[in-house]
Amino acid sequence: AAVLGGLSSANGFRTNLGITSLADEETTFTIGVYGDDGGLIGELSIPVAAGEFKQLTRILGQELGHFGTAWATIHSEDSGASFVAHASVVDGASGDPVYIPAAPLAMIEARAP
Repeated sequence: AAVLGGLSSANGFRTNLGITSLADEETTFTIGVYGDDGGLIGELSIPVAAGEFKQLTRILGQELGHFGTAWATIHSEDSGASFVAHASVVDGASGDPVYIPAAPLAMIEARAP
């Protein structure tokens, strides 16, 4: 499982999310998106073929109808699931992206007070 922070669809920004499956077979990933208050905004279930890179564009505004800031978790219940993930928060005015690598959930949990 992994976490992505700093996502935004506010003030002209948009967020794209990418997942690359490292598994030997198709894997279904669940993406949970949460608001600043920790409340669930929505979940998406995304199948990704073995070795495939899949990008979700405008995941907050277009996919979930959320216009603001958020964070997300990515996980899979599938046996053998393995992946890398990232987000790209793009400034709509300049087109400049900010790359956000996913952090393993275990690393975040280990640092929690």
